[in-house]
Formats: sequence, C-alpha cells, structure tokens
Amino acid sequence: MIIKGNKLCFGEDSIQIGSTFDDVYRIVQADIDTYLEPNGDGYAHIILKNCIFYSANMHCTLYFDEGALDEIEMDINWQNSDQNGIIGKLSIDKAVKFIADNNRAELEKSFEVFNTDISSVDFYADDLVVLTSIMKGNDNYGIKIRKSTIDDKFKYAESRGYALATKYLVDNKLKVRFMYKEEPDNDQDSGWRFFAGDEDDEYVNNPDNVGIYNIRTIAEIDQDIIPLLKSEYGAMYEREDPSDPFEVAE
Repeated sequence: MIIKGNKLCFGEDSIQIGSTFDDVYRIVQADIDTYLEPNGDGYAHIILKNCIFYSANMHCTLYFDEGALDEIEMDINWQNSDQNGIIGKLSIDKAVKFIADNNRAELEKSFEVFNTDISSVDFYADDLVVLTSIMKGNDNYGIKIRKSTIDDKFKYAESRGYALATKYLVDNKLKVRFMYKEEPDNDQDSGWRFFAGDEDDEYVNNPDNVGIYNIRTIAEIDQDIIPLLKSEYGAMYEREDPSDPFEVAE
C-alpha cells in the first residue's frame, strides 16, 4: 500500500477518504482479516492483514462513518530481528530513528511536513493529513490518516493575527477574489487584506466599510486562501470567478 496524492493505492487499485464501504471492500477484499458491515448509522470497519506502508509492516484498520471511509489507522508491527536473530520490540530511540530513516523521506515526497518532535511527525497534503505518533512509555508507533480539518490547514499555514477585509465580503460570506499581504502595522497584524473583488474605490476608501477580523474568520468563509497565507510580504493574488484557482496578480 502506498500514498499518491490523496489516494491510497493497493496494487493497481486505489481508494480515497470518502469512498463507500462497498467500493473499498471490493478493492481490499483479498487483504481483509475481518470486517464489520455498516450498521444503521453507516458505521463500519475493515481490518486488513499485515500490509507494508513505506517499508513498515502495519496492522491496518479502515473506519467508516455514514457509509463512507472516514479514517485509517495503522499500528506498526514492531516485531523486529536484530543482527543476532533476536526477535523483540524496538526501543523508543530506535523507533524514532526508524521513522526518520524509513518513513519521513518517502512521505515528504508527497506531503508537506509541518511539525516534528520526538513524539510525533505530522504531514499535510491538501485534503489529507497523516499523523504519526509514538506513545511515551510505550513501544508502539501508530499512523493515522484522515480528512484534514481547518485546524490542520491553519497549523500548516502558520498564519496568526488579524486581517483587514471589506464588510461586504464578510457580512455576505463571499469567496475572496482579491487578496494581498503588506508589511504589518503591529505584531498582531498578519498583513493580509481581503476583498470580494467587485467593491469600487469609493466603497473601499471609506474606512466604515472595512473591518478588522481574526484571519481565521476569513478562512472559515473561504478555505481557498489558506495555502497562500504563508506567502511573503508583497504577495498579491486574484481570480476572476470564485470557483477559479488563485493566480498571482500583476
């Protein structure tokens, strides 16, 4: 099993977070150890036989909610043979090194890493987040893959503070069509300025029409802005239609 973009690949087939139970079952049935079919609420799970994930031998469980694949959890099989042929669990120190040597380089090919310390390595890729953790005092290392939330995206964006935006944009919860980042006025200012794109100069130049908002307020209205938030000062983006991707403004 490998990850390509937001897909989990099993040989020539692939599944995505959000896939139906029936579709996933069809793809992984040869690797199933046991499973629970969806109940009345659509909750179900599939436990796979040991599978290889970036060179690590894993116990893998697929969880479904409302009939759709919602989360994937994998626990490493720490049974390991050393040079003397002794079988045993890896120590915490060796486990951390195992992550660095066998997983991180491969994961970073597809994922942006946004947090690393001795107890966790988190990777983010658009609509998926991969969470890896080592429980201190325990020799177990686990991996969780799930749909990313706005909290995950904000963690990666590394942007905090307030932003200026037109009240027309915020009050009507419109998608952003023009945004730029200037040198901040103070430590709390993110430097970002947001517009719906069809406000005229008279409207924008009236300070009563511009408000100060937590930058997260704007992101909750339009999550498209989040990947751009860590841009350097002077960055400027626009789009003709709210459904279009942002482009660098001239």
